[in-house]
This record gives sequence, structure tokens and C-alpha cells, in this order.
Amino acid sequence: MKSSNPCERCGTKRFKKKSDGTMVCKNGHVLLGWTEETQDEGIIYMGKRRKQKKVHSNVEEDKGRFIGADRDSVILQICQKGLSILVEHCVREFGFPDDIQRIAQNLWELYVVSTEKSVTFDIFAENEEELGDVDANEAKLPAATITVEDELGVDLGVMHDNVDSNDDNNDEEKYMHAWPQLRYSNVILFIFLTFKYARLPVLLSDVHRWCTTSQLPYMETLHSIPERIVRHLDKAFIYTFKHIPSIHILYASLVRFRICYKQYCGLVFSDANIPVIMHRLYPHFGLPGAML
Repeated sequence: MKSSNPCERCGTKRFKKKSDGTMVCKNGHVLLGWTEETQDEGIIYMGKRRKQKKVHSNVEEDKGRFIGADRDSVILQICQKGLSILVEHCVREFGFPDDIQRIAQNLWELYVVSTEKSVTFDIFAENEEELGDVDANEAKLPAATITVEDELGVDLGVMHDNVDSNDDNNDEEKYMHAWPQLRYSNVILFIFLTFKYARLPVLLSDVHRWCTTSQLPYMETLHSIPERIVRHLDKAFIYTFKHIPSIHILYASLVRFRICYKQYCGLVFSDANIPVIMHRLYPHFGLPGAML
């Protein structure tokens, strides 16, 4: 008898069934996977069983990844550490005033208080047995000499009252005005907002360029995290240390951050300091020297 499936060894399609129910080709090769099933009516169905494809699960075998509140806590502390490293670099290497360290710390603390984020354990603790609850506001940035309210001109006590007053907004408006999900790339926005609050002639594209060209140690934060913490981070988050979003994506997140700072914290960032920025960019316009 002929079969639609050729012999896997010689290629012939001529087979015969032996008394034991197996199928062999004319050259004596056994047809593997051949089955013979009989129903109640006595009808015999014969055919070659299809090979089952092995399905690879997308679930990581390592069950030790940070999840839930622990993952949020780790991301919060990593972003805080990264912000500290980058701001300190701006002061030390770029010559920006020391005040931006205090401003960056105040903006960060204001964000943490508004989002009600918490730290479940300290990832930088030297002894794992000493890991415990710590205050999310214990930033690695230099301690501020004045309060956040005094520095930024906001009242932390009424922030949540402002949120409750907007309960009549529809779901879409609430989503648009919700704090963006915290990612490591947000440190670029915190640095830019620091410069913006200090009225310094720095653009978002400047900070983005400094990070992409390694003038700012954007990836140095990864090397400052203890190895015992890094091995429990998921690959998606580790990828954010190596990938810097485009300026368009950063700008979209920046708009939401400014809206949330205004809505939840009562902090309004002024418009760009056009005269100072023009003075900075004027030499690049290629105008005659007499007009400078």
C-alpha cells in the first residue's frame, strides 16, 4: 500500500502492515509513529501520529525576581541613587552651582511624598540581615538645610486635599493626570526640572545629549548597585540602564510630570528663561561679530 508520508530513511512511499500492527516499507524500515485505533463499530483508523511541538514558556525559571512592593522599592532607591550620582557629576564636572543638589533633593522628596511611595528594605545595606524598613525620604543626596515647603513654596499638608477635589473627573482625565510610572530614565526629567527650577539655561535636549554621549554617567548607577540586588532584577528593568528613550518620549513624560507637580503638589514651573537661553545660544547663530 502507498502512504502519503515517505519513509524517513529511504524515501519510498510503499509500505505494508505486519501482523504485529507495525508498518514497514519495501526495504524493511519501520514507519515510526504509526498508530492503529479501533472504534466500537470495528472501523480501523490508521495513520502517522503528528510530532508534538515543544512549547517554550516565557516564564523565567528563576523565581527569585523582585515583584510587587519589593520591586517598586528597589526601583525607587535605584532612581534616587542615579539622581544623586548625576546631579553630583553636574556640580563637580560641569561647574553648576551647589544649590542644584538641594533643589534636586527637594523635588525628589516632594515626588515621593505625593506618590506615597515607600521603601520595604534598604538595598544598599552592607549586611543582608540588617535589611529593614527605612524612610523613603532618607535620600542619598546631601541633606537640605531648609524644608521642602520653604524651598519650593508648597504646602505638603494640602496635597491630598487637592487630589480629593478632582474626584469628579472622568477616568481618562485621571489617567492623563496620574503620575507616570517610575522608570530609571525619569532621572533625566528630574535633572532637567532641577535646572528649570533654578532658571539655568539648560534644555531637555542638553541633558538627553549628555546622557547619550556619556558626558553624564547615566549607566554608572548600575555599577553602584550591590551584586546581590542586581541578580534579582528582571531583564526588562536592567535594559533601561542601557537604553535612553528618544527626546519625544521624554518630552511626553515631562508634560505629565509638570501637570502632576502642579495638581498634586501646587508647584508650578516657570516658562523657559528665554533671554538667558538666547544669550547662551547667540554665538551659535553665525551672526557678524558686530552684532554679538
